[in-house]
Amino acid sequence: MKKPIHKIALTIITLFLVGCVNAFQKADHMIGLMQNDTTAIIGQLNRIQTFENQMQTDFESTIEKDESLQYFKDDQNPIMTNIAQREECLEMIEDSLQDLIDLLDELALLKVDSDHHVQTLEDIDQQVADLNDDLVVYVNDYKDNLNIERASFKAISHPDTHYDRFFEVIHNVNTVSTTNSINLDQVLGHFEGLNSNLVNFKVSILDAQNKSKSQ
Repeated sequence: MKKPIHKIALTIITLFLVGCVNAFQKADHMIGLMQNDTTAIIGQLNRIQTFENQMQTDFESTIEKDESLQYFKDDQNPIMTNIAQREECLEMIEDSLQDLIDLLDELALLKVDSDHHVQTLEDIDQQVADLNDDLVVYVNDYKDNLNIERASFKAISHPDTHYDRFFEVIHNVNTVSTTNSINLDQVLGHFEGLNSNLVNFKVSILDAQNKSKSQ
């Protein structure tokens, strides 16, 4: 027996609405995860700055441990530990950035087609791409600069070390610190707009989801 046309149409509409609701739910979840990733990146950037502020204390602690300065070549001394902690932060930033990019790719595959959603998603896509460009520069430069820091501090343990060596270390650290600071300023400029669009997109998705449920 053939089903009445209106029942078939009702079934199709129902399936379509369920599909929309599921897509909106997935989009809402992904946006939440993307917000978590941006928060995680900012958190690691803040941790790096905390460790930077601790460098003077760690440097002094390393000197006080051994008057012969041989402790500077120990990978477990306070200043080397500080460097290792910042390296760990950089790795976590890379992981969160990759998660953010992967989630955006998945989000783009969902069918949440309205002109408003498409435009907002395009804006977010561009903002993530811009953040990625500057964050990659920041992380790569910072890793190179940590190698310079590590070599400079270890050089203090050389038997022929004199006061000029200390001034050379201070100069090297100040130089890489300036580069890191400039790159950081470039990165920080992306978060306000990106976070704003993520919030707006999440709100619009929830509104669309509620409308679908009421139909």
